[in-house]
Amino acid sequence: MPNTNNPQDPSNLGIPVYQFSAAPPESKRLVYNYKTTQDVDPGWTLDGLAFYAFPSPQSGVVPVYQFYNDSSGYWKNMLSLSTGQGEGWKLIGIPFYVYADNKSQCGLAVYQFSTDDLRFYYTTNDSGIFGPGWNFNGAVFYLSWYPH
Repeated sequence: MPNTNNPQDPSNLGIPVYQFSAAPPESKRLVYNYKTTQDVDPGWTLDGLAFYAFPSPQSGVVPVYQFYNDSSGYWKNMLSLSTGQGEGWKLIGIPFYVYADNKSQCGLAVYQFSTDDLRFYYTTNDSGIFGPGWNFNGAVFYLSWYPH
């Protein structure tokens, strides 16, 4: 079990979550995906390590649900702590587990950005700025530690 009193305890690292991006020909706008493996699907580029998360349920953590929406002809991906999403979103599964809040006092926030055309981006950078057309939605979940 992780030592939540010591955020630099190696057992707090969990599993890596990698970020992928793609620019579908239909939109030419980047879409993002997050996976716990470095396996690159056709049309996607591995951008690198996004953060670490817990691989399985344990005390104090909640599941992250991953959804996709292909109503525009290409996949858009979203992460959520809720199982219920709007029309067109299909559940892929639970890729990892996180803290829902920062009660542990050692959690690192993951922030969500979104666009009006339902693209989502996640980062530990709290600047609130990602790029034109992206809305800052604030912290959506917390991690135990990020080794940067």
